[in-house]
Amino acid sequence: MIRGVLFLVAVLCFLGNAQAQLVISVDTALSRNHGKSLSSAIGFSALVPGMGQKYLGESQAVKKFVWVDAAGFSAVLVGYMAGQSYLASAQAFASHHAGIVNPPRDPTFLDVVARYRSRSGPAGQNSNPDLAENYDMSLIRSGKSVDDLYASDPSHTWDWGSSDNPETTARMREYNDILQRYRFSKVIFQVAVGMVVLNRIVSVFDVLRIFRATSGGPLVLDVQPIWSPQNAGLDLQVGF
Repeated sequence: MIRGVLFLVAVLCFLGNAQAQLVISVDTALSRNHGKSLSSAIGFSALVPGMGQKYLGESQAVKKFVWVDAAGFSAVLVGYMAGQSYLASAQAFASHHAGIVNPPRDPTFLDVVARYRSRSGPAGQNSNPDLAENYDMSLIRSGKSVDDLYASDPSHTWDWGSSDNPETTARMREYNDILQRYRFSKVIFQVAVGMVVLNRIVSVFDVLRIFRATSGGPLVLDVQPIWSPQNAGLDLQVGF
């Protein structure tokens, strides 16, 4: 259709009793990234979101990606540091109140300590306590060895004390609160990591969009004369 319109205008220009004007306006932004590397733009955005946009001349889009990335990494750091701090607090609390010698910084083990009152039966209780009281007994009843997961050494042996003492129960609740804060910080860390990854994915797709819209080739004009016994004209083709 465009070719036909341009051809008609060119023919009118050669007619003695008609006048026509042809104006071609080309948006240079459509080809400003012609010749640039798409892989480089993607690599820049995957490394630092917003840098691919800057490479393609879209500086106004850089700040939002950089700020989101900075916020994401800050949340990652805060979540990680808070989690390590809560784990250290749980270790110290279990060592002081449950008698564990140098407890490992293992969230799974520390969670087991929170769910069972003792490793092999709390002091002052009967010899066959409930499953929630005796960790070894729960393993035996499930057909497993008492050393199936953790060795029966001082680093994996604990005793919060008898449930008849309200103070020991209160200490277990406080210990569970510490672990709950650790779990919350872990969620923050995981969400922040996802935020950092998602920011890079969005930045890469934005680079693809920009490159597709701004990497067109340069303007090409092809003019062909047209002659006939009745008239004369030009066939003008524009490519960009």
